[in-house]
Amino acid sequence: MNHLTGSLWGKTLLALKGSEEAAQSVGIRVVRWKVVAFGVSAVYAGIGGAFFGHQNGYINSDSFTFGASLYYLVALVIGGVGSNYGPVVGTVFLAFITHFSAGLYEQRFFLLGGFLLFTLVFLPDGIVGTLEKWLKRRRETRLAPPEVEVDLARVLAAPANGHEGALLETAELTKHYAGVTAVERVALTIEPGTIHALIGPNGAGKTTFINLITGRIPADRGRVFYRGRHLDGLATPDRARLGIARTFQNLQLFPDLTVLENVLVGFHRHGEATLLEYALGLPRARRETARHTGQALALLSFLGISELAGLRATELAYGHQKLCELARALAVKPDIILLDEPVAGANRTEVDRIVQILGRLRAAGITILLVEHNMDFVMRISDRVSVLNFGEKIAEGTPEEVRANPQVIEAYLGHWGAADARR
Repeated sequence: MNHLTGSLWGKTLLALKGSEEAAQSVGIRVVRWKVVAFGVSAVYAGIGGAFFGHQNGYINSDSFTFGASLYYLVALVIGGVGSNYGPVVGTVFLAFITHFSAGLYEQRFFLLGGFLLFTLVFLPDGIVGTLEKWLKRRRETRLAPPEVEVDLARVLAAPANGHEGALLETAELTKHYAGVTAVERVALTIEPGTIHALIGPNGAGKTTFINLITGRIPADRGRVFYRGRHLDGLATPDRARLGIARTFQNLQLFPDLTVLENVLVGFHRHGEATLLEYALGLPRARRETARHTGQALALLSFLGISELAGLRATELAYGHQKLCELARALAVKPDIILLDEPVAGANRTEVDRIVQILGRLRAAGITILLVEHNMDFVMRISDRVSVLNFGEKIAEGTPEEVRANPQVIEAYLGHWGAADARR
């Protein structure tokens, strides 16, 4: 069980609990994994039931009372919900307290309630969970390498496809919501190895456009082509497995996992070891875990947050959470990554750092579709810029061409503001 829960399989199940949308974005097929979780749970429950029946000689519903269920629930909470040994420690602890407080009669329930409240307030992960969390943080922090130059081309190397021409294209892509136009007949061509920015005022349809590309929402009309093949009917996980990764406007991290584990989940589509190999801790599973851990730490080092590897993602500052999400998307080893407002809320120093990071990603062969409101950032980093307004593409060209386009100026400043700008 330790091998299984500590492996990529176990982290995948925790990722599903944290954010199904983010899990799909790294290639996890949610329904299939829910069935796997149910099957694994049923196997363990069946084994437990077989031992229970053998011990008692019979199985009767009277053995499973409400009081017994409540007792086990309290034991689980006190021991630690997310730990393999938590239920054992919690049960032993409750048995010890119950035995030595038997003479207190009704007062012992107040004692048990006090222990439960103390655990919920001061040890929300339970006795064992809190200890394991502390040990994991120390271990993963020691694993973190110093900030060194990382060979991104080697870490991010993905199987060559052999396709020449545009990496991603959209044709007449359209999406309406109850009569409101979100995206209207947008045609876009993204060349490989470039940073292509998609800008526009609030509500212009930029995030909707990304959701259409990733398959999160279906298009009313039009098509998305990736490496020359259309993606009609492909779900988000299948598109991620082709090499399309993304980050989110509203952060979608896995709160129950550390920074390192969040990134490890990103390697999901590259896993080859089976459930049985992970459960038994066989050599191929161990080698795969070691390889992915080294690559994850290299990505964190590249982004400058390797010293945070042992912290839970929710314990990070907002800017570091964005970098963690970017590292997870890079772990997919994508050909193209869709960045939804990567510098929102960032200060100038952080923006400069992101400019350097994206420049190195472009040099490593990663294509980037960038959605952002920070115009200074967009003009500094982009090779080509497309502009949406009320769902329609109104301009496209180099940053200099777009900056001087009257339609773009009017979209941002309004008619009178555009007239003033021209004067």
